Amino acid sequence: MYQNLERRKDIKLALEQVVIAAEWYDYVDGLCNQTWDVRNHARASVVRQTICDDGFWHQCDNFKELVEPALVALRTFDGNQPAMGKAWVTLSNLKDHVYSLRGPPCFFSPVIATRMEMRFDLRWSMMQTDLHYVAALLN
Repeated sequence: MYQNLERRKDIKLALEQVVIAAEWYDYVDGLCNQTWDVRNHARASVVRQTICDDGFWHQCDNFKELVEPALVALRTFDGNQPAMGKAWVTLSNLKDHVYSLRGPPCFFSPVIATRMEMRFDLRWSMMQTDLHYVAALLN
């Protein structure tokens, strides 16, 4: 999903040009001559509205800001080397990220931000053991 979103951001301009071109309207009008005309026409309209909506692209940016640090953390743990010492530091950085989501650039609503913070705190509490502290210290 993340890579798909990155690709969409790369081709945003091309997508916008497609849905505002005269050929797009010809295509949509041609859908009305098919058997499922109403459904296809409605889908084409939704695609055009979504691509032209700045709010959609803002949500894409928010999703990227939200997910990217989590992916970095997962890549840290997915290597062939022992990661116990890095785990505490990585999740500590991720905690800082989760608690910064209320501010720029994401500006998540307080309800959503609080829910994410609470869920992260449940996971973070699992990392606060003597074993994790020693591993971080030895790293």
